[in-house]
Amino acid sequence: MTNEHVNPDQTPALFSERPDFSKPPRRRRSSIKRQRLLLIIALAAVVVLAVAAALIVFFTSRSTFEDVDGAKYYILKRDGVWVMENTEHERLYQDADDNYITRVGTIVMVDAETGDFKVVSYVTVNDTETLDFNYNSGEYDILMYPRLRRYGEEELDEYRIASVEIHNPKGSFSFVLDSNNDYILKGYPSVEYNEVMLATLAYCTGTPRVMLRITPDVVERYTFAEYGLDDSSTYYVVTSGTGVAHKVFIGDKIPSGEGYYVRYEGRDSVYILYDLTETDYSSTFSATLVDCAIEDYVTPTVMVEMSATNYFDVSDFRLYRLEDYAGGAIEDYDPFISFYYEPIEKRRGTFYSSVPYFAEEDFDGYTINTYRADDCLMSLQELAAGKTVWLDSTEDPITVEKFRERYGQVSYYVTFNFNAERYGKEKNYAVKTEIEQRILISELSANDTYFMYNEMFDMVVEVSREYLEFIEWSRYEWIDNGIFSGNIGYLTQIEAIIPGGTTAGVTGVKKILLTYDNSASLSGENATDQNGNISSEFLKVYAQYGSMTSGTPIDVTQARRLYQSLFYSSLAGPTGLSEQEQEAYRATGDSGAMLVLRLTYDIGEDEPLVREYRFYDIAESARQCFVTLNGNGSFYMEQNRVDKLVRDLGRVLLTDAEALAANPIDPLATVERQN
Repeated sequence: MTNEHVNPDQTPALFSERPDFSKPPRRRRSSIKRQRLLLIIALAAVVVLAVAAALIVFFTSRSTFEDVDGAKYYILKRDGVWVMENTEHERLYQDADDNYITRVGTIVMVDAETGDFKVVSYVTVNDTETLDFNYNSGEYDILMYPRLRRYGEEELDEYRIASVEIHNPKGSFSFVLDSNNDYILKGYPSVEYNEVMLATLAYCTGTPRVMLRITPDVVERYTFAEYGLDDSSTYYVVTSGTGVAHKVFIGDKIPSGEGYYVRYEGRDSVYILYDLTETDYSSTFSATLVDCAIEDYVTPTVMVEMSATNYFDVSDFRLYRLEDYAGGAIEDYDPFISFYYEPIEKRRGTFYSSVPYFAEEDFDGYTINTYRADDCLMSLQELAAGKTVWLDSTEDPITVEKFRERYGQVSYYVTFNFNAERYGKEKNYAVKTEIEQRILISELSANDTYFMYNEMFDMVVEVSREYLEFIEWSRYEWIDNGIFSGNIGYLTQIEAIIPGGTTAGVTGVKKILLTYDNSASLSGENATDQNGNISSEFLKVYAQYGSMTSGTPIDVTQARRLYQSLFYSSLAGPTGLSEQEQEAYRATGDSGAMLVLRLTYDIGEDEPLVREYRFYDIAESARQCFVTLNGNGSFYMEQNRVDKLVRDLGRVLLTDAEALAANPIDPLATVERQN
């Protein structure tokens, strides 16, 4: 057999048309189409199955709840937690217990982790009353009207308490919901009230649980008068957020004392409403509706809140005793005691470093008793009023006359500015926030209480006597009985006048001037000690009396002992002299005193500080010496202590007794008054 070469260009007749080798054979193309079709069908099936699976998962991962009105709700998972939604996929409102509330008020509890749910309560309406089923107890509560709640949002206005009006023989008042969803006393938006009483009021008026309904035929037989409901002036009106009002008249208490006869306006039936048992968390139906005044709801407030860390920071503290008040502005009368506080940051390293409270006006120069002032201000900071007895409805402050009409003689008036906040060192600790306090206080009541009124608040409150003990203190109890004070390093001069002459070996000297020079102590690095107190290490003292000139140095030790003796000289108590007798002694001036001392201090201000002490021998008393400081005071010092001061002055002069005897002159003509 011969193999012949075939030229591809010479196509046999069988291949008169060149085949297309880019396409598969026809049979093969049919097979691929079938495969593609099968693939599409398979993919469609997968999609269908996926959708079906998704639907199955969707419908099996949610629960449907059908409410009493036929509305449907769904419990399903959102963002990992189970929630309850309506058919519009809107999440339902939750109450304070995180339970969901439906459109008709059914309460449903949903477990956020598992999706389990149960009905807490639902209501069904039966003509007039409402049945409130409690799932937990399995019982129905009969309500005079659908339940209203204290809190809610806009979509639940129909179930929210918008206001409650109370009317009883003690007056009328109401609570209303403001734009911030806060309940306020109408007409007193800033007044604080008792939250427990308001919560009880909201429960009693929002959940009117009926113990028993007395049917109209029985009512006709006995009439409303038998239940105290014929012309009842005691009633309440509770209004929902949508304006639906429920008015309920309150009659007599039932014989057992467990409830009250009431009547819903427009119905012939008489109901018995349960009363509540008073606890720490609830009040009673009686206290919140029947036997209450607006004052019972008001939180008694008479003092601005003061911190335990700065209650003592006050200025212009004044206590007035008004036994002789005859009208007019109380501030025109003389205060019984007055003082102010200076912070330690401003006093450190000064003459007043150890003096936090400063006496003012008639007691300028005296030192306020720190412990007493602290006790007074701490009592005000801790003051807890017992109850509100009068809420004033007028815009003007309560006047003294109006206060007197209700609570008798006004006995005390306390005024002060509480410095709630100060600037720092950069502004020398100046006051930043100041709160003015003006407080009227009645005489002591038969119940051992006081009635108080602060102009900041529209109320009079009753306060236990224990918080106001300071108003009964005498002036002597208010001040420090050590009337000589101040570091000797600031002392520049002591002038003494002794009309009877000195003793202790020196006679005839009736006037002495001692000059204290501490400049050498202040010129070195040790001008102050570690506590910031001024040093007196290099103190020098000069005397001027009789023939002695002002340049004569004396024994510094004796001069220091004299000043120490002054420090140890204390007032002994209030004098028994009448005000007229005291004025008679004061009128005699220096000549009538047995001893006059004028102490001058350089405290770093433009003018030196001068304190003038006079000691008057009381003729009627062998042991008391009437003392004034800067012309004021009603106290006495023991006579023997004043005698010792005169002797101590003489001891300072003993070192120059011979020179004085050799050149006797009238010291009163020698020494000029140095003040």
